[in-house]
Amino acid sequence: MDITDADLADLRQVLCFTRDLEINGRGLQETLSRLDPVTVKLLRCFEKLDRLSLTEWDSERLGAQQLSTCFRHFGNTVIDLTVEGGMNAESLIFLTSMFPRLHGLQITVIEEETTGIISKEELPETGCFQGSLYLSGLPDHHDFLVFLASSSPKFNTICVDKCELGDGVGELLDSSAATLESLSLQIDGDDPWGEFPDIWNRILD
Repeated sequence: MDITDADLADLRQVLCFTRDLEINGRGLQETLSRLDPVTVKLLRCFEKLDRLSLTEWDSERLGAQQLSTCFRHFGNTVIDLTVEGGMNAESLIFLTSMFPRLHGLQITVIEEETTGIISKEELPETGCFQGSLYLSGLPDHHDFLVFLASSSPKFNTICVDKCELGDGVGELLDSSAATLESLSLQIDGDDPWGEFPDIWNRILD
């Protein structure tokens, strides 16, 4: 990017009022992966951001260091996070841990392969997940499901769409039982009762 510090100062006067930002990883993944200083400075102009959407992300290029450098400063303002694309479990866990004020979390995963989970000592401090949760495209044993279930969440609304239903989703429901007010399971098939008995038993109990 051919942007000077003077340009950044002018841009900040406009971008600082932006509340909603969507970043397509296809166009920015190269500059973000090498932590281009101008791109990082530009991201810091969004001082009052409360909704962040990341689409078409590439976890192989954008690891914990890049995620932290680019987005950690949004931690005190962002309350709604959407991730769509191939971000793996490790990156999802690290990213969501950076936003302690989240009240809306939407995750659509295309990439099912997971990597070794980073230790809790490496994670940023996080608050308690709460509000609404939308999940799409996750296999039952996806490590991100395990992470959510173990974080003592307080979701009041959960929507699960096109995910494999089993112990992973079941544990998430168990961990949110005290606060859950609305549950939506989008299931394909004529006989979901017979196909997912463990899930229905948890709901009926």
